[in-house]
Amino acid sequence: MSKPEQPAAGAGTEGASTLHAERSEADGGGVSKPEQPAAGAGTEDASTLHAERSEADGGGVSKPEQPAAGAGTEGASTLHAERSEADGGGVSKPEQPAAGAGVDELVRVVLDEAELKYERRGAGRYFVTLPGTKKLQTNCWLIATEHAFVVEAFVCRRPDEAHEDVYRYLLRRNAKLYGVHYTIDQVGDIYLVGRLALESVTRAELDRLLGQVLEAADGDFNTLLEIGFAGSIKREWDWRVSRGESLANLQAFKHLIEPEHGHTPLTES
Repeated sequence: MSKPEQPAAGAGTEGASTLHAERSEADGGGVSKPEQPAAGAGTEDASTLHAERSEADGGGVSKPEQPAAGAGTEGASTLHAERSEADGGGVSKPEQPAAGAGVDELVRVVLDEAELKYERRGAGRYFVTLPGTKKLQTNCWLIATEHAFVVEAFVCRRPDEAHEDVYRYLLRRNAKLYGVHYTIDQVGDIYLVGRLALESVTRAELDRLLGQVLEAADGDFNTLLEIGFAGSIKREWDWRVSRGESLANLQAFKHLIEPEHGHTPLTES
């Protein structure tokens, strides 16, 4: 077993750095130990790295760099501001995004806190039911894949009519949506879909995405029915009237059936 090479007093500083000496000895075989700096003048070169680090740290024992007071606060994210306000103020730290398997746990926690009905159908796969008003419920998939987080919600089936008008409406709505957009599948059924990087998934971001899905699916539902299913609605209305059935859940479409200003005698109009 080799011993550490002892540098000559006053020598060993001519271009020989500590790292170079260690690597040279390692190449020569045996177990090597860190080379000791030469006494006297040899300490100047051996301490170059230490001196640079000491100078950068302001001398003495280095401490973790502290951010400048008042700097960078303008760039604070909305997520941080929202969480700080929700927690009642005080000192808070920016939320760290989940990664990998952490996304699975994050989704579960967010859904539980929101008291949403869901089924976990494998690691990182959640089938969620979002309650609504116009659309009684919206079924939504949340899936953490290897490289991305996917959101997919069914909105309504393929329209019966006025397809061009329906698609025009969806395209215009896409310009105002956050994180998701409208699309259709191979048979023409309408969905909301979104995809983002795993490292972008945080508690606040997931809450924001679910809120957008619910707002769009529930808020646009009646409009889509009016445009793409007007004929079906009128037939259903007539059928219920003929059988004395309730029209309660069709009241939102009453304007499709009755004249806009009520029925007045044509001879008086």
